[in-house]
This record gives sequence, C-alpha cells and structure tokens, in this order.
Amino acid sequence: MRSSSSPVCVAVAIAAAFCLCVAPSGAQTRPKIPIVPADPRQQRPTKLASDPGEFAWQMFYLLNWPDVPNKRGVPNAFRSIGQHGATVWESFKNISEIYLDHGRRPPAWEVVAELPPASLTRPHPTPKQLAALGPVDSTWIHYLTEPVMIDGQSICDEQTTPLHYEVRGNHAYFNYVVNNPAGHELYNIEGQLAARTDPNFVFDFPLPTLEVKASWRILEPGVDTSRFWTAYGVYQDSFGKLQSARIGLTGLHITSKILSNWVWMTFEQVDNPTTTFKYLFGQKGAALGPNPNYNTAITPINQKWQAQLQATKWQYYALMNVQTDFVNASGQPTLLSNTQMETYFQPDSSCISCHQLASIGTVKNPRLQLFYPLNPYAGNVDFQAVANQQFPGQPFKSMDFAWSLRNAQYRNPPPAAGK
Repeated sequence: MRSSSSPVCVAVAIAAAFCLCVAPSGAQTRPKIPIVPADPRQQRPTKLASDPGEFAWQMFYLLNWPDVPNKRGVPNAFRSIGQHGATVWESFKNISEIYLDHGRRPPAWEVVAELPPASLTRPHPTPKQLAALGPVDSTWIHYLTEPVMIDGQSICDEQTTPLHYEVRGNHAYFNYVVNNPAGHELYNIEGQLAARTDPNFVFDFPLPTLEVKASWRILEPGVDTSRFWTAYGVYQDSFGKLQSARIGLTGLHITSKILSNWVWMTFEQVDNPTTTFKYLFGQKGAALGPNPNYNTAITPINQKWQAQLQATKWQYYALMNVQTDFVNASGQPTLLSNTQMETYFQPDSSCISCHQLASIGTVKNPRLQLFYPLNPYAGNVDFQAVANQQFPGQPFKSMDFAWSLRNAQYRNPPPAAGK
C-alpha cells in the first residue's frame, strides 16, 4: 500500500519480467533521458558464474530502484535510486495478499490489499496518523506479517523493541501460485495436496521468479534514521491490535530462480553488529556482532558499490555473500546467513539447504521439519532421505525451494484429531 500526503493511493500494477536496460552509471541526479538499471539475469549464466558479488549488487541496485507509481514491480525510467518513493521490491506482492484466510483466491496482481481487514476495534492508520510519525523515504505502507524468525526466536534494537519481518514475491511468483498452468490452486493447502498426488506435476517456478525477505526495526522517536531506508509499517502487537510505526530496513534476502537450485543473496545494514541484540525472555542480551559467514573476498565489491551510492542511504548496506550450490569445490557445505534472520543458528545456516526441504506431504504431516531434531540442515540435502528419516513411509513432494508456500491455509480445515 502506498502512502502520500493525500489519501492513501491504491496501486494498480502489471509486472515486467525483464526490460531493455543500460548499466547503472552511479549518478544519483534525475536522469535527463529514460534510464533503467541493468537486469543481471539477462546475462546469465555468464555474470553470475564470473562474478557472483557483482551479480548480487546489480540485483540489489535494480530492486531498490524507484518503481512506477500504480505499476507494481516496474522500475521507473524517469527516476534515480535513492529518491523518495517506493522501490521495485517494496511493491511486490506481500504474502498476506497471496495466502488468504480460508484458502480464498487472491485478487489480481494490481490490487493492493496487504493490510488485514479493518474493523472498529482494529482500524487502519489514516494518512494523517502516519504523517505524524515523521518523514520516511518510501511511499509504501508495509504490513509486517512475521513477528519472529524462522526458528521462532527474536532479536531487538537498543530500546529492546523486537524486529519484524515480511516476505514478498514478484509477478512471476504470484502468477505461478495463483494461475498455475496445471490448474492447481497453490494458494491453499488443498491445491498443494492435489499437486502432490498429481504424478505429472512438479513444482517448478519460472526463471523470472524473485522472492525477497526483509527485516525491519521499529524507529522510536529520537532514533537517528539517516543510515536506514525508512518506511511506514503496520504490525500486530501481542494482543492482536494493529500498530503503526516508522520502520528502518536492517536486512534483505533476495532469491532468484535463474538457476535450478535458485540463487541466494543477502544484504545487511552496516551498523547491525552494534545496534541489534539477542532478545530472550523479554530482555535485551548481547550485541549480535559481525556476520560469521561474511565473505571477506567481496569487500572490494561492497566498497565499490557503496561509493557509487554515496549520495543515497543505500551506501549503508553491504552484501554478506552469494550462494549457488550446496557445497564448495572441496565438498564442504556452503553457508549463508543474515544476522537479522538466522541469528541463533548462523554456524549451520545454509539458505539453499533449508529451502531444499520446502515440501508438501499428507494432511496429517504436511511439511518436513527444518530443525531435526535441533539443528538446521546444511550441505547437500537428499530430499527423499530426509523425508524417510522424519516421516518413514509417508509421501512428500519438493516445492522447488519455496518455503513461502507453507503460508497457505485450508479452504476447509480437516476435523481435529479425535473428532
């Protein structure tokens, strides 16, 4: 949802998978001629194989380019990165708009409806109420759907306020889930169960598919916002009441389907090591410190792009690493983590291995477990071996690394056990 000084606008959109582009120049002034940053996926696999760090930064640059108002996910050729307004990825579909209550079919791509339904006891914030929170960089109003990380734990800021999260998919993702060519309604559990039992169906997202996961901190009054990309966020508190706040971006996972095992890229705000903290039993713990899986070989690439973005807030973000395979040339597991999203299991964190277990099983046990018994999987994961280990004799089907599909709900929930 977009915000403005006038009543909140409803965005209408169609997404472009790829566009004719020129390489980013680094100039931050308004271009005199239409310029859209290069999409590195057009150069696959050459760019990715030869320089994965450069590939990741070009993706970051493209996705943080301003979007076209009323066209979701489309870069605006008449604007420049860092200018006020929503970015390309911010206008992707929130999972709250795709996986609806009772497994209902989502509205069309161009419809913006990411906030939960308003009511007398849970009203939406008004433009005036949002403006009173203070100025922000983005015009998009984010619904932060996830109050905890994948392992159910939390981290917090200096004020002991927990961070919140969201997941978004581009048009290719949305269209595959909602208008799947095989006719399966992948936006509800019944549709996914039908896909599992279809012997001719394989979960296989199209090449242009992108998913992003973002971590945001609540920006309390008085907090320096000069080094964060900021927006307005709406989230549910522990009582189910909607709260509104200014929010600052602390982490961004980007995943692309241009390889069969996808490509996994993660960025962090550079101050995270000293400004975010462990959060246990309502108490602030130790500062998170640096990312243990940071690839120091990409430091020159980070420095180059940060200098190129010096006139924008995006200079305060850094690539941690890129993951394209389960193991390295020596056969050792590759690791990738974001301190804001995998805080407590970073020594074993492998995005590609975790997402390999994205699955649909039976009504009784619809998903494989990520933590079994306690630690996440890393390295080359044999999907069927893991399924047989966790649920012997029960059929599971891989869902093409897309854990976000687990947000689907039943159209008609099965009876509870014993009823």
